[in-house]
Amino acid sequence: MSTTTLALSIEMPDLDRSSSWNAFESLVVQMGKDLPAQALAWALEEAQVELIDSVCGPRWAPVHGLPAPFAGPKCQATKDFARKGKRTLPRVLHTAAGKVEIILWHVGCAPVGATSRRCC
Repeated sequence: MSTTTLALSIEMPDLDRSSSWNAFESLVVQMGKDLPAQALAWALEEAQVELIDSVCGPRWAPVHGLPAPFAGPKCQATKDFARKGKRTLPRVLHTAAGKVEIILWHVGCAPVGATSRRCC
């Protein structure tokens, strides 16, 4: 099992003498609601990158014949996948941490038989 380390960056509004304690407290309460879902989205994105790299090879140096922990939906191929870009719309997951949106990668399987068509 791999470990993912997240670096957290928080945009804080300018606080000055006119800022109230209630405004600061509201900001912290909202952050407490948003942070778990944001952290989960970052962790899922990192896991997806690691999975695609392990199945397709490095981004600009693809490797053929690598096994995958999944199969092509039509041909059931379990190796030799290639990146096909990212989806345009985010996948929305409703979790206990809140609504999580991630952009998924497309992958394609190897050509089936002697044809040059890709089935997936």
